[in-house]
Formats: sequence, structure tokens, C-alpha cells
Amino acid sequence: MTTEIQYYIIIGTIGMSVMAIFMVMFIVIYQKKQLRQKMMLKDLEDVYQKELLKASLRGQEAERRRLADGLHDDIGTLLSATRLNLAQAMRQIDKASSQHQLMTQSKDLLDEAIENVRSLTRELKPSTLDNFGLVAALDELSQKMDSPELAISFSFNGDSLRYERNTEISVFRIAKELIHNAIKHAQATRIETILTTQANRLLLIVRDNGLGFDYEYSKKVEEGGFGLKNIESRLNSMNAKIIFDVAKGRGSEVLMEVSL
Repeated sequence: MTTEIQYYIIIGTIGMSVMAIFMVMFIVIYQKKQLRQKMMLKDLEDVYQKELLKASLRGQEAERRRLADGLHDDIGTLLSATRLNLAQAMRQIDKASSQHQLMTQSKDLLDEAIENVRSLTRELKPSTLDNFGLVAALDELSQKMDSPELAISFSFNGDSLRYERNTEISVFRIAKELIHNAIKHAQATRIETILTTQANRLLLIVRDNGLGFDYEYSKKVEEGGFGLKNIESRLNSMNAKIIFDVAKGRGSEVLMEVSL
């Protein structure tokens, strides 16, 4: 009888152990399943947030283009017509008269307004970027800004000249923001922009000889106009990361990597 009781005790113990093992396995499998579901939900949420951000940036670009078209087609045309009428009226007035001098001044102001409208239109809707791509747009930007007081150079290493539209727009806007920061905040007199294609990634380097700035402080205080939040938003809309090698009192270098 004692042996039989011991037998039942052993069998019961084994049975309880097996049940405990199954319970542990069930809990582990359940937790893993829950973790996978949470990770899937997070991935879906990240994708959703990225798509929302892309849609927002597309909306901003569409609004920029609408404004650019309005400036060019409506205000630009109106100013050009006004300038033409003024030029015709000036031919009928004695050049030595005070009226002619006043009209000449008005024409100069109109010329300046027309050029400002054209410049703003190009800023809102860079035609070179649309027609010829990122490489040509960055090259044109450097040539336009290069001067005896500000030396800006651009170089490209790679074989692909066109990229996905969102990538081209975002990289171009970020490059302009970085150059603007180097000029306005770091007071740089020499800026070098390098664009490189390596395998399935695009590298952008912007370095300058300016006075630098406090990056962490600038992230917290956007009133300074550094545009770091805009840069961050555009980075989040694509597979990209950026490294700021900046500090007060020395030149800076910014490296951005975009997965293609």
C-alpha cells in the first residue's frame, strides 16, 4: 500500500510538473505573441506617421507651387504690363522734366519688384529641380550664391543624376537650410557642398569655415530661425539620418545619409 501511494504521488508530481511546464510555455508563447503584436502595431504606427508626414510635406510643396504659379501668372504679369505702359508713357515726356525723373524712379522700383517676384517664385518652385534634378539644382544654387565675399562650391560623385521626387525635394530643401544657417548664424565666408552616391545610399556633406553655433540650444529655441525642426520633419519623411559636427567658435560639418 505504501508503495502504491508513493507511485501515485510520483505520478501526481510528474503530472503537476508537466502541467506547470505547459503553463510556463503557454505564458512565454503568449507573451511573445503579445510582444510581436505590439511591435507590429508600433511598425504600423510608424508607417502611418511617416505617411502622414509625407502627405503633409506634399501638401506644403503643392501650396508652394500654387503660390508660385499665382505670383508668376497674376502678379508678375500685372507688374510687367505696368512696366511696359510706364515705359511707353516715358517716351512721350521730356527727359529733362521732373515728371520723367519721377517715372524713371518708379520704373526702377517696378524692376526691383519684378525681380523680387521672380526670385520668390524660384524659391517656392525651383524649376531646375523639377526639370533637371537634384544635382543640377544644387549646382545652380552654388553658382548663384558664389561671390567674392562668399565662396560656395558644389561637387558630385556618382553616376545617378535623378532620384525619387520626395528625396530630391527634401535633400534640396535641407541643403538650402544648412547653407542659410552657415551664412546667417555662423557668418561663414566659405561653404562646401558635396553630394555622393554610394551603393544604395545618398550622402550630403555641407561644411563651412564659420563661427559655429550651439546645436543643442538651437534645437530647443527655434526662434533663432535655424530651421532644425523643418530639417527633422523632412528626415522623418524618408529613410535618412543626419550628424551635426558643430560647436561655437569653429567651422562646422553636417553629414546626411539617405537610403535609396
